[in-house]
Amino acid sequence: MSFDLSDFEQQDTADMTVYDPRSGDAMKDADGNVWTWTFSGPGHIRTIDQKNAMLRKAFRKQRQKGSDAEPDPVELERDGIEYIVGRLLTFGPIMLAGKRVEFSAAVATDLLSNPKFSWLKNAANQYLNDETSFMPRSKKN
Repeated sequence: MSFDLSDFEQQDTADMTVYDPRSGDAMKDADGNVWTWTFSGPGHIRTIDQKNAMLRKAFRKQRQKGSDAEPDPVELERDGIEYIVGRLLTFGPIMLAGKRVEFSAAVATDLLSNPKFSWLKNAANQYLNDETSFMPRSKKN
């Protein structure tokens, strides 16, 4: 049986459902909707621009420090969070310490930088690293 390769094109955006790390249930946002994070896909201009900027930054660092320099773990962590936030387009409002919090890059950076929410950073990394996250669902389903 033949196939059409265009059926496997990755989408420009995709929604990651956030699951409760204890129960596995989908979490609800402050409005009672399933809490999702919308990420830019591999072909989205935001992803392309971010990738190019990160490569330029890495090349500059390598030139400044030399190729034998030890990577700084704090800097690597910051770069990883910057990568996630750079691909994150939005998420639904949440309650945090009893206050309603709307999406912003600063809020996302704060959440992902907090070691108490490492599960959320891990979920985002897994989602972004899964090649199928941005593929349309199979037409057979």
